[in-house]
Amino acid sequence: MAIIELDGTLVGNGHPPYVIAEVGNNHQGSMDEAKRLISMAAAAGANAVKLQKRDNRELYIQSYYDAPYDNELSYGPTYGTHRDYLEFNAEQYRELQAYAAEHKITFIATPFDIPSVEFLEDLGVPFYKVASGSVQNPLLLRKIASLGKPVVISFGGTKPDTIFRAVTELEKGGCPLVLLHCTASYPTPPAFLGLKRIGWLKEKFPQHVVGFSDHDDGVAI
Repeated sequence: MAIIELDGTLVGNGHPPYVIAEVGNNHQGSMDEAKRLISMAAAAGANAVKLQKRDNRELYIQSYYDAPYDNELSYGPTYGTHRDYLEFNAEQYRELQAYAAEHKITFIATPFDIPSVEFLEDLGVPFYKVASGSVQNPLLLRKIASLGKPVVISFGGTKPDTIFRAVTELEKGGCPLVLLHCTASYPTPPAFLGLKRIGWLKEKFPQHVVGFSDHDDGVAI
C-alpha cells in the first residue's frame, strides 16, 4: 500500500486527498498579490501552496533571454527581463513562507534549474515538485534526488519510457514519490483529460502514490 508523508501529512491509499494550490507566477511580481493568493488557498482548504522558481540566466540561452517581448502582458522589453520581474528574492521568499505558516498552509515551489533547487533547499522546503517540462532533465532530477526528500512529479505530455527513466532516477536517491497524471494543455477540456492514465500509473508503479495535476477550467474533476 503506497503511503508517504508530505510535511507531516500522510498521503496515499486510505487518506484524504492532498491538495496543492498553484500560484505559479500569477502573483505578477507583487508580494501583496502573492499573499492574497496564499490566503485564498488556505481559506479554500488546500494543504499546500506552490510558486515557481527560476534562475533565468541559468535556464535560458542568451538569445532567448534577450529576445524582444513587447506585448500587453510583458513586464520587460525582453523575455529575460520579463521573467526576472516575476522572480522573488530570498528575503521575499522567506516572508511568503512565514505568511503561509501563519495561515497554516505548507509553502513549496517548483525549481526549474539546479541553482533554484539550491535556493529552495536553503529555504528549507519540506518537499519538491517537478514540472512536466523538467521530466527529461536528468541533471535536475539527480540534484533533487540527492536530497532524499519527497518529490511530487507531473507527467504531462510524457511518453511511458520517459516516465520510467524519471522514476528510476528519483528512486536512486530514495525519494518518496507522488506521480501525477497531467494533460499539458491550458485549460484542458474534460474530454481530453485522459484520466485512464491514472490507472496505468497505479498498475506500473504500485510502490508510489499516484495523483492528478489538473488543468481543467474549474473544480469538477
